[in-house]
Amino acid sequence: MSSIAVQLQAIKSAVGAAPEPARRPITRPSVLFDAKEAADIDLRAILPIALSGLEHLASVDERFARYNNTLFSETSLEVNREQLTPKENEKINKSISTYLRLLAGYLQLPAALKTLEYLIRRYLVHVYNLDELLLSALPYHGTHAFVRIVQLVNLGNSKWTFLGGVKSSGAPPPRSFLVQQCIRDKAMLETLCNYVTPTKDFNHSRTVVCFCTAVIVECLGAVPKLDTDIVQRVLGFVFDSLNPALTRDQDYKAGALMIVGVLATRATLAPKLVQNLIFFVARTAQHDSFESIDLPWLRVTVMAMISLVQSQSVHDLPKKPLMILKDIRDLSGVLSVLSSEYNIEKFIRLYVEALIEYSTSDDSCHAHLIETIETLPLKNSVERIAFKKHEINPMGGGSMSELFGLVFDESDTAPTEIFDSNIWFSLEHPKQYPKSAGGSKASKASDIAISCLERMVMEYQSHPMDQAKEVALVVFPLLIVNPKTFRVNLKALELAKKIQWEFYTSSSLVYDEVTADKTKNLDPDSIASINMKNIKAFAKTLLADPNMHVEWLINSGNGSRFSRTLFLLIVLQTLVAPSEVLGKQLSLCQACLPALKDEWCHIQPKDNGAGNEINIDKLEKCSVELVKHIFNSDSEALNAKILLCIFWGILRVHSSYIQKDSMDIRSSAVKCIEGLSLIWQHMSTSPQRNGNNVKLPQCMSSPTFGVFLESLLSQKTMISSDATFLPAYISSMLSPHKDMMVPDNLHERFDQPTKDSLLHFILRSAMKLSPYGKFMALSVLKGVGSTLFQAEDVKSLFFNLLDRDQYWNRDYSVPFLSTYEIQILCLLLEVLFSMSDCANIEFRMLKALLRSLRVDALSPDDPIVVMPCVTVLQTLQPLFFDELRTDVKVHASTVVTFIDLIVALDGTKGHPKRVKRQEDQKRDTFNILKEFFGEHAVASILVSLLDILFLKKDVKQRSSLLQPLFQILSKLLTDQWVSGIVCQYNEQHDTSETPDFSSSVKEAQQLVLLVLKDITDTLHSGHNDAMFNSSNIQLLIDCVRSVKDVRIRNHGFSLIASVTKACPELVSGSMVDLFVAIGDAIKQDDSHSQRVLEDLLSVVVPSWLSRTTSIEKLLQIFIKALADISEHRRLALMVYLLRTLGTESSLSTVIMHLFHSLVERVSHPSLSAMSQEWECGLAISVTDQCSYTLWFPCLSKLLKEIRLHKRQGLPEMLLLAMRYILVKLEDTELNFELESKEAADFIQGSLGELLEEVILCTVITKDKKRDSSGDIMKEVREYANTVLKIITVWMSASTYFRGITQLLDHSDSVVKRKTLGILSETARGNSLVQNKQRKARKLKHSSLTASIKVDQDSGPCFSDLCLKILVLIDRGVDSDSSVKIAAISALETLAKEYPLDNPTYSNCLAEIIHHIGSGDIVTSSASVRTAGALINVLGSKALPQLPLIMKNIMLGSHQVSCCPSENYAAGCTRTSARLSSQTTTMLLSVLTTIEVIVEKLGEFVNPYLAEILDLVVLHPECGSHMDAKLDVKAADLRNLLTEKVPVRLILPPLLNMPLFLRSLEWAESEIDESSSRRSLDRAIVFYKLVNKLAEQHRSLFTPYFKYLLEGSVQYLSEDGALANSKQKKKKAKLEDAQVEEKDKQSGPRLWILRALILKSLHKCFLYDNDQKILDSSNFQLLLKPIVSQFVVEPPECTKSVLDTPSVEEVDETLVLCLGQMAVTARSDVLWKPLNHEVLMQTRSDKIRPKMLGLKVVRYMLQHLKEEYVVLLPETIPFLGELLEDVELPVKTLSQEILKEMETLSGESLRQYL
Repeated sequence: MSSIAVQLQAIKSAVGAAPEPARRPITRPSVLFDAKEAADIDLRAILPIALSGLEHLASVDERFARYNNTLFSETSLEVNREQLTPKENEKINKSISTYLRLLAGYLQLPAALKTLEYLIRRYLVHVYNLDELLLSALPYHGTHAFVRIVQLVNLGNSKWTFLGGVKSSGAPPPRSFLVQQCIRDKAMLETLCNYVTPTKDFNHSRTVVCFCTAVIVECLGAVPKLDTDIVQRVLGFVFDSLNPALTRDQDYKAGALMIVGVLATRATLAPKLVQNLIFFVARTAQHDSFESIDLPWLRVTVMAMISLVQSQSVHDLPKKPLMILKDIRDLSGVLSVLSSEYNIEKFIRLYVEALIEYSTSDDSCHAHLIETIETLPLKNSVERIAFKKHEINPMGGGSMSELFGLVFDESDTAPTEIFDSNIWFSLEHPKQYPKSAGGSKASKASDIAISCLERMVMEYQSHPMDQAKEVALVVFPLLIVNPKTFRVNLKALELAKKIQWEFYTSSSLVYDEVTADKTKNLDPDSIASINMKNIKAFAKTLLADPNMHVEWLINSGNGSRFSRTLFLLIVLQTLVAPSEVLGKQLSLCQACLPALKDEWCHIQPKDNGAGNEINIDKLEKCSVELVKHIFNSDSEALNAKILLCIFWGILRVHSSYIQKDSMDIRSSAVKCIEGLSLIWQHMSTSPQRNGNNVKLPQCMSSPTFGVFLESLLSQKTMISSDATFLPAYISSMLSPHKDMMVPDNLHERFDQPTKDSLLHFILRSAMKLSPYGKFMALSVLKGVGSTLFQAEDVKSLFFNLLDRDQYWNRDYSVPFLSTYEIQILCLLLEVLFSMSDCANIEFRMLKALLRSLRVDALSPDDPIVVMPCVTVLQTLQPLFFDELRTDVKVHASTVVTFIDLIVALDGTKGHPKRVKRQEDQKRDTFNILKEFFGEHAVASILVSLLDILFLKKDVKQRSSLLQPLFQILSKLLTDQWVSGIVCQYNEQHDTSETPDFSSSVKEAQQLVLLVLKDITDTLHSGHNDAMFNSSNIQLLIDCVRSVKDVRIRNHGFSLIASVTKACPELVSGSMVDLFVAIGDAIKQDDSHSQRVLEDLLSVVVPSWLSRTTSIEKLLQIFIKALADISEHRRLALMVYLLRTLGTESSLSTVIMHLFHSLVERVSHPSLSAMSQEWECGLAISVTDQCSYTLWFPCLSKLLKEIRLHKRQGLPEMLLLAMRYILVKLEDTELNFELESKEAADFIQGSLGELLEEVILCTVITKDKKRDSSGDIMKEVREYANTVLKIITVWMSASTYFRGITQLLDHSDSVVKRKTLGILSETARGNSLVQNKQRKARKLKHSSLTASIKVDQDSGPCFSDLCLKILVLIDRGVDSDSSVKIAAISALETLAKEYPLDNPTYSNCLAEIIHHIGSGDIVTSSASVRTAGALINVLGSKALPQLPLIMKNIMLGSHQVSCCPSENYAAGCTRTSARLSSQTTTMLLSVLTTIEVIVEKLGEFVNPYLAEILDLVVLHPECGSHMDAKLDVKAADLRNLLTEKVPVRLILPPLLNMPLFLRSLEWAESEIDESSSRRSLDRAIVFYKLVNKLAEQHRSLFTPYFKYLLEGSVQYLSEDGALANSKQKKKKAKLEDAQVEEKDKQSGPRLWILRALILKSLHKCFLYDNDQKILDSSNFQLLLKPIVSQFVVEPPECTKSVLDTPSVEEVDETLVLCLGQMAVTARSDVLWKPLNHEVLMQTRSDKIRPKMLGLKVVRYMLQHLKEEYVVLLPETIPFLGELLEDVELPVKTLSQEILKEMETLSGESLRQYL
């Protein structure tokens, strides 16, 4: 007894403890004492124990001492946590938590448990501090202390419920158990990580850290895939453990590095996380090197970082870790050693590359780089490192701009050796020596410069913005194309887009206008045009956002002279932009003005008159001229001119701003009028005073002029406030114009001459102003109307602006008219053609109308051309059109002559003389056309002619124009003819630029087709063959196939449709070519094109069908063309085509061709891939557009067409068709109509046809002659079976039986067999539905089970089907035997699944009986089974056939089975000792049928009982384990005989003593005299019989066991006891070896036999109430053999022999046998040896004897109850040993038994253990 126990015992004696009451004692939680014992110990007695433990802990760790006056003080005895406030409890919880964390490192010490005992008793930590208590105990999970702690707590539904097994069993859990829990519950893993994570105030002990690290690492290693959730839960522990500010404990560091290694190798981490981990590990390595000389720790840390870098996707080493690593002492040496042991090449390469990157800016990195290169082996990374070095610093140092400055340097003072690298600049250098040095190397220099540009842009285009800015600055001066360096400049313009700089990417730069052929002969005008376009693009970008780009642009201009010039030109171009951007121009002026001033101050122009030629209204022209002279040598003079233009532009911008309409401006103008009025008054009253000889104009000298001024001044308020008042006031004053804003009689203030005088004076004065002033003056006078044109100045201005000849011959780089001039022209046109009397407009004005309406195709977007035309069209009054003549009559011959004149302009080539003559003729034709139509091109003339023909419908003999128009169309489609017109035009006009007539030619083509269609539509159908010929049709087809314009193609199709209506026979000859053209045009994706094609198809398809009934070619062309058009258009066209062809007759053919197209197109077909193709989707969509009444019958037609399809791809097409049918069978409309009686006949008929075709297709899939993939055929069969299941569910029984009967008439025997198989499967499915037996098998496509029920309506059809099957069975010898067997099996299935009272079954039975004795054993066995099924249905109606049935069955069975009674020995044909599969099948069929006969006709089997018993008892095949199924079936039949046959017929012979003894003798007889061994098979059969007899007759049979005891003991003893006691002489050693081999093979059978013996003995003991058998002697005889079964090894495989019991079943039988043996003995004298023998088996080394012994003990304990108490003294020592067993199940069961014993005895038995 321990000292603690002695002390407690003394205390207990001192207080004089009263005796314990008889009731269950009170318990208390404790880790030191038993629960009952702890209940008697006072808290005050525990405190000294706890203090002694605390004192010991304080000697180990001084931190424990501080708890002496807190948790373990004397005052703590009064603490009651249940009465404390929450704040007080919180304070105690905090103190307890810190103490338990500290205690976790020392819980293995007894002193720790002493303190914990007090915490449990006083503070109830097992209740209030559950988490902290269990976490502190987890590191000691393998100890009993941990188990005691777990058993104290109430786990409830907390996260600790997984410890419930530990609490109940008392077995400590292994660490793998905790790891698995962390895997299952991630919160548990997070709890451990949070618990062990260090803080500034506390670090756990090594025990806790090592335990938690081990669990975490094992968990991370065991999880199949590390996801983000798991990684996030452990990162906190990793980072905090590697943080030197929180802990520097080596255990923490080791654990964190281990976890980092696991994460690196097993998880894909985020780049940011990888960088952080690298940084933390690097910092740890730095601390290791600074604070320790322990190189192994440094190696471990560095290896962790290397593993992290090499296992993750790390491309660059971050800067922070690099700066840490370079300061680690002797890191290069450590890496060198590691590189010799491991492959760390990637880490070294990244490390060196990072050093290279930062070595240019950090000297320490540079020094460390040198050291690293000298130390580490870098031979495999030299090339990559060198490239990195070149990438970081390609020129050896300096910034990027300095680097490329060496290439693009422009310094005039550079030495010649530098100019070798920028030769193109040296070509223009002012000094001689650079020119001579660079002349011969210019081309090479350009190549080098281009290469440098490409490399620079490619390397820096993805770098940060500041580097892109620097590159943009370098490239900026190269964006001006120089004739001598144009290749470099064009490449710079091309690469500028790739620089991620907003100013470049937003500008539409031009660099691809110059082809490779033209680069050699670039003229200055072309270069100037390119530069001007690019400057405009830059100006547009600058104006879009001036504040964003102006600063950078100014900085760019501070570079080279080209940069400055380019900057100034861009600014100038922004100032000549339209006035719509006036606000942005003002902002730009304010931003650029300081820089422009500085530039002006630095320029010293040589010519002070540099800006004399500059005009503020001609800044655009000046800008163009300046661009042309950009490469002048005197750049300062050029910049000075540009600056002057800029200043003029700034002035114009501000002037325009001032000119904007505002009240202030109008007020200022009114003040001017007031001043003018004062001056006029002064000069008119004293014209000659003071020598004033100034003479006023005639108009101003009139007094009416003063009245005019006074009238204006009288309305100065209105004029200032309303901008619309002044135009209305002056117009009303000077013309009859009336306005609501002015007085009605204002126009009467002056007479007409005065009005004209004032108006002409104002207009003459206005014409002297700028375009803006003219426009404003005319806008004010607009209301006077056409009176404006009475002024010659206005009329002259109008015609000058309208003169188009100046426009056509102008330089297109300079605008011909300014914006205000265009506005003036439009205003005058509006005034001119808004006159009410348009008919009186003079001819000269009408000519102006024609000029303004002329919109040439060469300039469709020029506002000079478009705006006047639009103004006229908007202004013209209807009256003008009414005056035009419309009664002109035209004859077709006139038009034909004109067309012939144009057609004569042929561009063909021939003999030189002939060519000369043709050219003269063409020249004459051009002259004629020029004479009539002026300078217009022939294409324009032709368009006008065709336009007239289209609009004028009343041309006489219009149909005669058809062939000439076809000639015109032919010419328009000939490139040679069009080229000839263009060449002739160039010769006539002597122009260097070739005009583009493409738009005119397209317009002419459209008009020709429209006129032809218009004429053709007037013709009546038929008798028009003379109007057209086949070449016309072919021309139209060629037209629609060759043209790219959609509109022309649509017009062509419309014309073909019209021609087809007029001459169907003529078009039919070119139908194939036409359909090819239609196929090409289907791709047009617009609604109009779709309508055109639909109209064409509606005409052409009937014409095609009239020639041939085959639509195959049509569909091939059509489907091929559908591939490239959108889905919605495919559907619309296909639906339209089907409607044209006839949906009902053509739907299946169309779908079949869709599938064929898909199979031909896809090279490696798979259903998942093909089902996603557009053909499948289109097939489904097309049928979705139709009613089910159209598409449902087509399903069977589709399968039939595919089945008869003779091309390749049949299996794939069948697969697609089956999937398509499955999809359509899910149609909502169809499923809805299934319930409708109205549609029943239609649907059932279609279902029958579909059934037939599906079955025929499944037969095709099994045709081995076809070359097809087995996988595809397998899929087809699976889909076909699913379709069959679905449609069978929908079919009525009558329809189904009729369909099957029809298929059985098919000539192909394969079809018959397949049909019979499907019939059988369907019938079995009916049984599944009726009986609701869902077998555990998964159908791949559908889980439907077909159900066909035979009712009154379907009865006749079912009878017909059965008779048809009988016909197949009764066919002659020459018929296919497989069909016969299938028919017999089908009949059997029908009889089983449709047990009907049908007379047909009787006929079938009478016929089937004759086939039982056929020579074919397969047919015989099938017939036997079928006869049994029919007897099962017919019952007593089969009685007349019973004698013949039994005769044939017995003959058949004895033909394949040897009869021991030799009654049928002569009939046996079997020669082999082994059973064949056919023999087994035959015997099974016989036994099954006899079973049915006994079941249904048991009262009538007496005459045949002997034969039946002979078969099931004496035939070796039915009881010698030759076949497991036969054994089972024979046993079932024997059982059935005992149940159904009256006992009087069977029981007397069995219970007859001589018969029983004879049976025993038969079972124990020796089968092999040489070995003196018994037959195990006979013994097994015999003991099965014994078990059955004992079970049925119970105590009546018990006396018979006295004859069995000796044999049972022998069989239960060792294997050697199987030999007879009367051993004969031993044979040779070879024979002994053979016997031993047989013994090994007999292991499973011996196992079965012993199990049967134990069962028999258990029943004997159970029913031996009078102890007739189980007396003392027999008890002792049986005890040891039965107990010896504890250690008998079971066979290796218990399933190798039929009916072999499992180990669990034998164990259960053994426990029941021994337990019942003890209960039946009823004597403690017999119990003790039994109990002793059982307990001795528990000391075996194996777990099975221990568990069996414990189970027997528990059985005796539970059944003997209080009587078992006498056996406790012997049992308890054994139980104590078992409680310490290493096997958890043994310990658990021992604890349960101990508890039951304590409950039974009423006291604790642990003190006796």
